[in-house]
Amino acid sequence: MANEADANDAWARDRDLSQRDADAGGGDHARLHTLAKGTDDLLASAEEIAASSEEQNASTEEIASSANQLAQAADHLTGAVKSFRLTAEELDDRPREAAD
Repeated sequence: MANEADANDAWARDRDLSQRDADAGGGDHARLHTLAKGTDDLLASAEEIAASSEEQNASTEEIASSANQLAQAADHLTGAVKSFRLTAEELDDRPREAAD
């Protein structure tokens, strides 16, 4: 993000210099102002999109972590069920005592 901020600052300085040159040269100030405003709005939108993307990436990482924890819990439960089944099968396989 630092490189992007530096690039944005450099662009803003260049734009300001261009604006001053146009003003000094008697250029169409209103048209340049409109163009600069539109460019500023575009830049602000791009920054919002970048911030939103970062938030989405963080959310995706949280979701992946939660999914991993759920998978681990499922593995533990599967192991417990297998252990329970073996115990039940062992009980079924042991010799039964004759009823008196």
